Amino acid sequence: MKCPDCSNKLTEMTSESGIVFRCFKCGGFWLDSYTANKLTANELSRWRRISISSGWFSAGKGVCPADGLMLTRYTSENIPPKVMVSRCQRCGKWWFPKDELFSYKPAIESKINYMRQWGILSSIQSVLLPVMSVIVLVIGTAVGVEMIKRQQQVGVAANSAVSDLAVTYLGSGKAMVVFKAETKIHSIEYGVLNIFMRSVTVDQKGDLYVAEILNLSEGKLYYLRVGGKEFKFRAQ
Repeated sequence: MKCPDCSNKLTEMTSESGIVFRCFKCGGFWLDSYTANKLTANELSRWRRISISSGWFSAGKGVCPADGLMLTRYTSENIPPKVMVSRCQRCGKWWFPKDELFSYKPAIESKINYMRQWGILSSIQSVLLPVMSVIVLVIGTAVGVEMIKRQQQVGVAANSAVSDLAVTYLGSGKAMVVFKAETKIHSIEYGVLNIFMRSVTVDQKGDLYVAEILNLSEGKLYYLRVGGKEFKFRAQ
């Protein structure tokens, strides 16, 4: 995957909060809402700032590293006015150019600490970056399935009877699983620590299978068994 600003290859970094992709040429960060909200300024301080040359930005196309859709600048009350943040309207991931993430996190944490000190706990959620699942719920199942296919992609072996498996966490303990299969599949199993304690039925929509999983704990790692194959996803 290439950097939207300078076309340099993004490097995957695993943090305590989740997976973060960074461009070590221009310093930009690419990550999802869950990781951006959970990431702390203290954790971020372990990564160095990068000296940037303005000439590097001429090579970038300004598109999402995952699906090639043009990124759009995101503005709201939960983004400091001087901080530049862009978002992909298709996959919902965020692009923080240059060192903007280093400015964003301390500002947001200060705002959240202020709300906690003054007991305005009900407003803390409004400060966090929104997740794409809200859009999926609003636009309905038909278009939602198409967007879900581009969401949390799960590795599937090329020779597996199951392919194109994707999971999208919809919030409130609910997730949707979409996949293709060469043979008829009536149900899937899921659980934690490879212990598959629950089973749900699947619906077939054309060449796609769709299943809804309920009662998940946000941020927790889950395991799926689909057509005899095992996969894992995080409720985020």
